[in-house]
Amino acid sequence: MALDTLTMVEGRYAKLLATDVFSGVRKSLEARRFSAVEHAIGHPERRRQIVRTLRSARARHAALPLEGALGKPSAKPSIRNSYKAIAPGLARTYDLGRLRMADAYRSPSAESFHQWRKRARYLRFQLETLAGMWPEVIGGLASAVDDLGETLGDEHDLAELGRLVQEDHSLTSGKRQRELLTALIEQRRHDLQRQARAKGLRVYAEPPDRFVQRLGVYWRAWRD
Repeated sequence: MALDTLTMVEGRYAKLLATDVFSGVRKSLEARRFSAVEHAIGHPERRRQIVRTLRSARARHAALPLEGALGKPSAKPSIRNSYKAIAPGLARTYDLGRLRMADAYRSPSAESFHQWRKRARYLRFQLETLAGMWPEVIGGLASAVDDLGETLGDEHDLAELGRLVQEDHSLTSGKRQRELLTALIEQRRHDLQRQARAKGLRVYAEPPDRFVQRLGVYWRAWRD
């Protein structure tokens, strides 16, 4: 991820930078990535653990007692296929997203923007599940939330690269290169934070109760 983020910075400011000015940083990050991949999946037992985890997740998903699944009644208490069953969770996710957005601009930090990003992602997942109600509208809103999440994700990746550069001085050839890269990272983070604010104001334009009520109207029209 750090390599992709460095590429993003280089592409954004290519006209201002000498060719290959951060080539040494790139080589260092490539070496770190190779080492991390080897540590994560290089050992056979780690690969087997990944396979076991994926199989377990698939089995748990298949066992979810959904109401009316395949037209067969469930012997276990089922997850109700009704808007009342999901409305509280939807309202909470939407409300927390608005709150985390306010936190991010009241006390800007890498962590506050990261927390907002997580809430935006949760909302996107919920909206994608509901998109069948009205694909043109709900799907469009899910895409808008996804776009917001991508912007916040890029901001987070830049913050992580900046932290790495500050903590590990061996990544750069010296103080001047480190200061240049840090300045470019911070400028791009500022730009993305400004973009995220405009996108967030549109996504979270409604109070939570009104948002949930509106989607409830779509649900009833869809079910009727």
